[in-house]
Amino acid sequence: MSSNANTGPAPPYTGAPPSNAEVAAEVQQLRGTVRALQARINELQNAALTGNNAGGSRERDLGEALKPPKPEPFTGKAADVTPFLTRMKAHFRLFPNRLDTATKKVLYTSPLIQGDAKDWWEAIMRDFLENEEYLQDQETQNIFSHWDNFEKALEENFGVVNEERQAAAELFALKQHKSCAAYSAKFRQLASKTDWDDEALMEMYYRGLKDEVKDELYKADRPEADKGGLTAYITMAIKIDE
Repeated sequence: MSSNANTGPAPPYTGAPPSNAEVAAEVQQLRGTVRALQARINELQNAALTGNNAGGSRERDLGEALKPPKPEPFTGKAADVTPFLTRMKAHFRLFPNRLDTATKKVLYTSPLIQGDAKDWWEAIMRDFLENEEYLQDQETQNIFSHWDNFEKALEENFGVVNEERQAAAELFALKQHKSCAAYSAKFRQLASKTDWDDEALMEMYYRGLKDEVKDELYKADRPEADKGGLTAYITMAIKIDE
């Protein structure tokens, strides 16, 4: 064993207590150390948030933190075209950096095209994956070059030929079977697809109500467009139904 090894406790400090100036200097030094450590912590946190790495940097998307589920797939139903595209565009808003090109967006969407739409889509995907761009069909090039072209292709192949005509037909057939609120929500959804004015919409809305609601609503004047129009009329009907 080494003769100068010291295994015992350190001797007690017997010197003079530090002066106020020495204490102040020590505190100042500690504060500087804390500030330096905090600056390093902030630096590391910023690096984590922005995804800094040796290969470059990318701002972290909100979706990477929220981790939302993928949108429901599209299976080829005409009525689902618009809702599906709306879901996808809302999803893309959460990943503005990760999904920042049309090609990335379309490839991300690809697994969600299923059911009756799958055969149509698989032919386009094969063309994209197996051929150089200059050898691809024009439709394939268009779809992968701009998201709007993908939307147009989906609408042309699976959408309702005339959305307004379809909405009008459904409005004519729409009747209140349950609550006025539920009827009104469906009516608004269909009405948004037409260019009818409030007067025409109020007449159509009235026709579909239950008789007991109609009887009470008939006693009141229909609100003019500048005084709420259809919105005010629907509010009146819902209050009667309650």
